[in-house]
Amino acid sequence: MLYAGYGVLTSDSESRVQSYIASVQNTERITNKKTSSIDPDHFRRTLIQDDMARYGKYTYINTGVENNSRVCQPDNEG
Repeated sequence: MLYAGYGVLTSDSESRVQSYIASVQNTERITNKKTSSIDPDHFRRTLIQDDMARYGKYTYINTGVENNSRVCQPDNEG
């Protein structure tokens, strides 16, 4: 199945990203070591996807493959 949709990065979500970045920088400054952290853009995309899923901003896309008997059908162990 294929779903398509959209999500938004709210100002509150961007504030969360900025707080995270500041926290990582502060930890690195205190420890004087580079930390393995999540890429801020990955964090943003995760928040955008969460917005999409939480508020139902997506829909099913019928690609035609679903009804093709020559394509693997997990329900039929095919």
